[in-house]
Amino acid sequence: MSFTIEACLQPSEALKLEVGDLSETFEPAWYTTLNSDRAKPAWFLARDEGVLVGYLTVFDPTGREAEVSAFVAPERRRQ
Repeated sequence: MSFTIEACLQPSEALKLEVGDLSETFEPAWYTTLNSDRAKPAWFLARDEGVLVGYLTVFDPTGREAEVSAFVAPERRRQ
């Protein structure tokens, strides 16, 4: 196993498909464009040897509070 973490502001169309394939839905991304600081990454992607195994999104509309959502593929949990 070789885990890496990537950060991005907004997922590309290719990444949206990758997230959809992993979690069987692509729901969490649209609201990250409403973050108080649009220069900060809103997506954090966990990969194992280049394969997406989980992600975390941060929704921060005010700069004083945030909503964090995360998903890890069930077969990858506790690794």
